[in-house]
Amino acid sequence: MQLKTFDPKLIAAFRAGWDEVAREQSDRSPEFKKAWESLKAFRASYAIWRDRAFLR
Repeated sequence: MQLKTFDPKLIAAFRAGWDEVAREQSDRSPEFKKAWESLKAFRASYAIWRDRAFLR
């Protein structure tokens, strides 16, 4: 098995593309907006655990 990682520039491009799609979908759908806002809040609160989960 080989583990591979994406180039950080590619990840940034994917994230920018997704952010645009999520913004557009949020404008169209109140349900999507509610779910997306909830997921973003979870990710923000989870970040502290993610950062401490693995030894570096």
